[in-house]
Amino acid sequence: MEGVMLAKKGVAENLTAMDGGKTIAEFIRDAKNAGVRLHLCKPAMPGYQLDESDIIPEVDEISNASTLADLILASDKSMYF
Repeated sequence: MEGVMLAKKGVAENLTAMDGGKTIAEFIRDAKNAGVRLHLCKPAMPGYQLDESDIIPEVDEISNASTLADLILASDKSMYF
């Protein structure tokens, strides 16, 4: 559930995986450059008072739970947090 906060504007730019390392925003941009499509869990958004206007432009789609489940089941590989 907390992973949705990484899609909030300003959050990923201020977090690193390790001290002195790349920001999470840089990892997101690297993933996008590699062809990754990012889906955000719509049911998790209200718990963090997130609105579509709060979300970074790198998110390709805000999806409901059933759509995410279908994507996960149809994929060879999925990453989620």
